[in-house]
Amino acid sequence: MKKLLSILLSALILSTAFVIVPSTFATSNKTTYKASSTIYGNPYSTVYRKGNKILSKVGNKEVTLVNISSEIYADFYVKGKTVFYTTVESKNLYCVSTNGKNKKKIANNIGNLISGYNNYTIAQKGKVINKIDAHGKINKVTTLPTNVSYVSALLGDKLYCSYKSQNKYYIFNLKTNKSTTLQGKNLVSGMTNAYYINNNNLNNIDINGKVKTISKNIYKVYNCNNGATVVFSKKDKSGNEIFYRKTANKKANKLCTTTDIEKKLKSVIKKPFDSKNILNNVQDVVITKSNVCFVVSHNQYEDITHMLLKININGGKLSILDKNNGKRISAINFANSTVAYGVENIEDFPITYKIANVK
Repeated sequence: MKKLLSILLSALILSTAFVIVPSTFATSNKTTYKASSTIYGNPYSTVYRKGNKILSKVGNKEVTLVNISSEIYADFYVKGKTVFYTTVESKNLYCVSTNGKNKKKIANNIGNLISGYNNYTIAQKGKVINKIDAHGKINKVTTLPTNVSYVSALLGDKLYCSYKSQNKYYIFNLKTNKSTTLQGKNLVSGMTNAYYINNNNLNNIDINGKVKTISKNIYKVYNCNNGATVVFSKKDKSGNEIFYRKTANKKANKLCTTTDIEKKLKSVIKKPFDSKNILNNVQDVVITKSNVCFVVSHNQYEDITHMLLKININGGKLSILDKNNGKRISAINFANSTVAYGVENIEDFPITYKIANVK
């Protein structure tokens, strides 16, 4: 039962949490502060989950902000020098200064933490979207339609929400209280831009809602950083994925292929459980300042596990960031030269949260 619960929760996190990219900081639009379960950075500090704690780091000094059981997920965001957080267990909203002082409870049972927005916290409880002020007052913003499942992203003033079985998004404007829809799928969001696929085209949408097609014949879009850089893939005639990075108006550059990843896996996994299909898939991607990191799902054992690889943003040779020794990576994000991710054993549910310095 533990094993089944672990797999289900891991799938849930990987399918929902990674579409929202935490800010390292953006100067053009700082009204939103997107929640993360692993790491969040701004010019003042880097806040991350490590072990059973949420820590704040300023320079080389680490400060413990919160002690949390390894079986409990937490979401948090940082506004200036204040950390706002909830845990899956209680859903209560708390805040604490990045120096570890002034901890207090703001509100009870707010639901799922989505983001900070201006001076409010945005949360989803069932179908209801609420905003919570600094005094704990909860005000209803809207009720999502019955066929809309969850909030995928907050970009500027707009909530992008996923329909249950349709390739489109329900968009609710927090400023005007009006809604519209957007045809597409596979949306990922940064602070200033979001990317999604529609009719096999990769589209960019900015905070004002302006849409621009930036590439065609796309297979999948994986992630973006603050919005300027996106990683996506296409397929060749043999069905192999080719991964690309594109920044702003520059031409996309090739990173690597699934064949390259398979070769790297075979160089370190000598006796895989499934030697013909050693690579299961690329589970997720995170973009740093100088590298692209791949969470690779492979068949070293009967149960699928993950390895963490990296490659320079301009392409080149793949290298191993974390071999991971037969474990799963349940979440990964990047801020301020630090990659943070959760690791769980195949047979044991509790997660260990790790960090790695990556330029």
